[in-house]
Amino acid sequence: MKVKKLADGTIQFQKDERDYEDVVYTVFFETNLLLLGLKKEDTSETVQFFYSMDTDKKYGTVHLPEDQKRFDAGEVLTLYPMDMTMDDYEVLCNEKLMFEMSGGQVMDAFSINEKSFVLCPYVVVPHKEKPSFKCLVFDYEMNPVDGYVDVCGDNPFTVMKRVMEKLGLDEESPVSRIETTSALMRARYRKWFYTYGSSNQFPFQSGWTEVLATDAKRANQTFRGVHPDVTPGYLNCAYMYSQDEFPMSMASAGNYGSWTQETLIAR
Repeated sequence: MKVKKLADGTIQFQKDERDYEDVVYTVFFETNLLLLGLKKEDTSETVQFFYSMDTDKKYGTVHLPEDQKRFDAGEVLTLYPMDMTMDDYEVLCNEKLMFEMSGGQVMDAFSINEKSFVLCPYVVVPHKEKPSFKCLVFDYEMNPVDGYVDVCGDNPFTVMKRVMEKLGLDEESPVSRIETTSALMRARYRKWFYTYGSSNQFPFQSGWTEVLATDAKRANQTFRGVHPDVTPGYLNCAYMYSQDEFPMSMASAGNYGSWTQETLIAR
C-alpha cells in the first residue's frame, strides 16, 4: 500500500495486489487514524469519520456500499482533513477515545473558531459518582466572559453546546481541543500545590492537590471548598506552596511515592 500525505493534510492510499482489500481496514492498518461512527443503512455502510490524534482533525465522510467496500489494485482512496465540531468530540468521548479526565475538576478545554472563545468545562463537585458540570468562558485573549455561571448539566458537552448557543455560535463551528493548564496560564492563573503526609486526617496520604487560581486567597478558598478544615483555620494538608516555591525535587521524585492526586480550578 502506498500512502501519500500531502501538505494540506490530505491522505491518499493507492492499493497494489498484495494489500488488504477492505477499504476500512486498509485505512486502519496503514495509518494511525481511528475509525469512529460506523453506521449501517440498508445496503450501505457509512464511516462517519476517521480521527487523527496527531493532528486533531477528522477525515470523512466515507460512504461504503456493500458491493463497493473493497477496492482494486491501482485504485486511489483520498481522505480530506476537516475541522472537528463539538458533536464530533462528544462522539470521541462516548467511544472512550478521548483522554480520561484526571482526578478533580479539570478536563480538556476547547477553542471555538480559533480566534473566538475558549471554553473550559469542569466538574462542579469532584469525586461524586454522578458529577455535574459547568464551564468557564474566555475570549480569545483569555479575558473572562461573565454570564454563564448558571449553565449546568450532567454532560460537559451539553453544557458547552448550551454556552455556544448563548454566545450565538453555530453548533457546527470549528472546534479544537487545547490543554487546559496552558490556556489558564494565559488567563493569568497560577498553580498552587497542597501536599500531604501520612496522616489519615488528610484527603490523601501521599502526593498533592494542584489548584489553578489567580491568587493564593482564591486557591485556598477552592481547596477548602473541596477539603474543609479539620482544625478551624488550618488547611487540611501538610504544606501549601505557590508555583514558584514548589520544590523541584518533589516535582520529579514525588511525595511519598505519588504525584498529582487531583486538580481543582478556582472560578
